[in-house]
Amino acid sequence: MAKRKRNYGHGRKRSGFPEPVQIWLLFFLPCFVLLVGSKGFSGISELKTTVFYVFSAILAAIVLIRLVAAVCTRKGGRRPAPGGRRLNPAQIAALCYLGFTLLSAALSPYKDAWYSRKDHGNMLSEACYLLVFFAVSCLAKPDKSLKYVFLGTAGVYCLIIAVQLLGGNPLGLYPNGYTYRSLYRLRASYHFAATTGNADLVSVVLCTVVSLCLGITLSERGRRRIFPAALAALSLAELLLIDVLCGVVGLFLGLLVSAFVLARVKPRVRVWALAAAVFLGLGFLGFLWYEPTPIPLFREIHSILHGEISDSFGSGRVEIWRKMLARLDRRQLLFGCGPDTVRLTALEPFRTYDETGKLLRQAAITDAHCWPLQMLYCQGVFALLSFAATVVLALRPWFRSKGRTAAVEILGAALLCFLFAMLFCFTSVIIMPLFWTLLGLLTAAGARREPER
Repeated sequence: MAKRKRNYGHGRKRSGFPEPVQIWLLFFLPCFVLLVGSKGFSGISELKTTVFYVFSAILAAIVLIRLVAAVCTRKGGRRPAPGGRRLNPAQIAALCYLGFTLLSAALSPYKDAWYSRKDHGNMLSEACYLLVFFAVSCLAKPDKSLKYVFLGTAGVYCLIIAVQLLGGNPLGLYPNGYTYRSLYRLRASYHFAATTGNADLVSVVLCTVVSLCLGITLSERGRRRIFPAALAALSLAELLLIDVLCGVVGLFLGLLVSAFVLARVKPRVRVWALAAAVFLGLGFLGFLWYEPTPIPLFREIHSILHGEISDSFGSGRVEIWRKMLARLDRRQLLFGCGPDTVRLTALEPFRTYDETGKLLRQAAITDAHCWPLQMLYCQGVFALLSFAATVVLALRPWFRSKGRTAAVEILGAALLCFLFAMLFCFTSVIIMPLFWTLLGLLTAAGARREPER
């Protein structure tokens, strides 16, 4: 009698019924990204949080049913249900991250670390993020249906931004007859766009969309390249037009690293390319050191190279980082003050001035505008190291040239763009579920034994 060939993980043959988590993902992506309420941008954060919690509850029910079914099939002497396999290193590191975040909330003197109506990055949200990551990494995959849903969602998203940039007000998101152009002319403190809200968050989403669309374009053939290529060009133009640097910097750095890692060239050519990039980078820094430019970012780099660092650099981010780092003591360095409790730590307010020294704006510091620093301040160094290990381990198949699938290449590059952009952006439940979904899909794609065709 011939032995039965075994397959593990995603290589296992499944029944004709779609995976429930995959169906959940196909509905979650467009609903979470595109859904808006009657209050427009004023209630966008509360709406997205509610939608995310509802979808998380549905996902928790799906996972619970799958676990019960897996236990029942084991008792009956049958093979485990699909997805019933050992945790990989990235998932183990994510469990450590969840554990240290729970410890941070338990040791926090603030009850809002567990749940708060004002802050939406609390322990409940962190637990939901990890639920999404584990469910997607174990029970979903980046297939064609998900690709089409992403392209459709991104297409509608970019179309809304295009109308807003042209002076329109689709979906009535701007109040009292305002538009994106009128707010920009008024030089308002914050700009809002798309169905996301704050332009900083929109730039992070757009830089990720550009990377994903470029990857899909390069992986497709013939006419199927047209739509993702056009969408990549449109989203890149919108990223530049909304004039927020965190997304531009994230896209540039992410694609630069991706080009070096993913280029199919000989090792010697890669070394020469790296040497050339270092030489050009040093030459550019030398130019900025010698000659100041009218571009604000380059002018700030010129001052830094001459040892002149001002709190106003980075739109005031340097001031925020300095105040938060100065507050860190030994206990908070280890375990933080609790998830998303920056506003409760009574930091000195953030202030901006004009050229004459007149106070323009004063606001409480509620976020580090740098995700790693935010994590260090709120959850501690152990949680930060666990998170870094999760990302590195999930990216491990991306760095390997042998057996690397197209899905791994596309998702890994997009993840890097997102991470680089978040070095200069604040965290929010409006976009963080997208990161954990992306990380889960990368982990799932990296676990595939057979290359995609």
